[in-house]
Amino acid sequence: MEEYLTLILKENRLKVNKEKLASKSCYFASLFSHNFNDSHNKEHVINYDIALYTLQNFVEWIHNEERLSVLFIVDELINDIIEIIVLCWLLPDKVIDIWLLAQELNIKPLRDICLSVCLDRFKELPLSMLIELTTDNINQLIQNINVRSSKNYLYFVRNKWMKHHMISDTIDIKEEREYKFIKGTVVCERDDSNDNKIANLYIWDNNILCKSIQLKSIQYPEKWINGMQVTGRGFSVYTIGGEVGLEGGQFNEIISRYCLLSKKWYYQAELPNPRRHMIAVFISNKLIIVGGVGKHRVKLRSVDILDIHTGEWKEGAYVPECFTEVPPHCVLNGRLFFLKSTLYIYYPENNYWRIVKGLYNNPNLQRVNALLTYDSTLFLIDMAILLRIDITRRNSVCKREECLKGRVDHTLLSFVAYKDRWCELRYVEINLTGIMILNVSEDNNQFLHTEIKMGLEDSISPMMNCFNIIDPHTLYDTV
Repeated sequence: MEEYLTLILKENRLKVNKEKLASKSCYFASLFSHNFNDSHNKEHVINYDIALYTLQNFVEWIHNEERLSVLFIVDELINDIIEIIVLCWLLPDKVIDIWLLAQELNIKPLRDICLSVCLDRFKELPLSMLIELTTDNINQLIQNINVRSSKNYLYFVRNKWMKHHMISDTIDIKEEREYKFIKGTVVCERDDSNDNKIANLYIWDNNILCKSIQLKSIQYPEKWINGMQVTGRGFSVYTIGGEVGLEGGQFNEIISRYCLLSKKWYYQAELPNPRRHMIAVFISNKLIIVGGVGKHRVKLRSVDILDIHTGEWKEGAYVPECFTEVPPHCVLNGRLFFLKSTLYIYYPENNYWRIVKGLYNNPNLQRVNALLTYDSTLFLIDMAILLRIDITRRNSVCKREECLKGRVDHTLLSFVAYKDRWCELRYVEINLTGIMILNVSEDNNQFLHTEIKMGLEDSISPMMNCFNIIDPHTLYDTV
């Protein structure tokens, strides 16, 4: 039996099918859930300042799908707002307003996206708006493990909020907080239906490797893209550049972004210089794209830097050495390291490259396949066997018997002066794979872990450093 709800707007009453209403509107779907006391009411008063004809059009659209009229917080409108927020088209102060409204209307996807933006851009949120927040909301921000802010600024905001509300109860700012990352990597699989390859995102979470999504470009969603790079930041995964097919001359010029919170793909930006097999890493909110191969097989020395908050591109200092395959590289303490004929270090704040000259002609350097730092992971797939290699400060990553453990005390290649400290370059070989480890001098207790996993017969994967993605389940975690 069909149930109906009467919507009341001032003196006007409109009858609407309850099931259809819930299917078209997140707001009413939440209202009808058991979390609300009035979920079984036969009438609902509209307390928002909207015109009668807008509500009439909405009800008409609910009952007649062929007539798409003005929307009243329906899913399509919410998705549009989410996309605008994800792409940073709104200033942070507007995002706070939408976050508060999404809480009031209990629209979870919109609420989650707004919170993630507020945490990511906390330092840009107007202080005048922060001090007006309720106790629960200010705590959700300054106590969240994912907030990007210095402790000093968190203390500053807390003190201003307490003074504004004239309370003496101290909101504690915990000293220890860290992101909870899951490791993402790319596994390519054969598609027997069209003799093509498919790139999938695999996630290693709590020692469980699972397939997440098929990686793609919005520009060429059904094509195999050679040399496309994949990296992560926050709750999102980015696919960058690459060439369609092999030597086809057709380049993917789009950066696409997959958000693990909304579970959707978005257009992020257009590359100023299309390229493949380049280095692509995030340092803070900057996507740094280095070298690679451009159109007509031109070796590129250019460096393009995208600020994902503003959408602005700028040019970086030219890379000292060209490459046609992605070289071993990593990020450590806000610096980009990569290996070619020697070790190069890029300092983004000063926009210059440092060349470590003492490594030229070192025989071990030519055998290095990967460059790792502490708390990093490398995946290798060879003959349906997956090797997971972790560099960690802890003595145990997992308790499985097949996890091989050993101290990182292998061949010392060199010392490098680095930010008022010394960094050791150590070389170790695992399963014929050469790994260089950047070991900051005080982190002597690093351990190497290798885990073997079977059952990937149809997989072909390049050796690839894992990239970090913040675990979406920790969005609301506080310290």
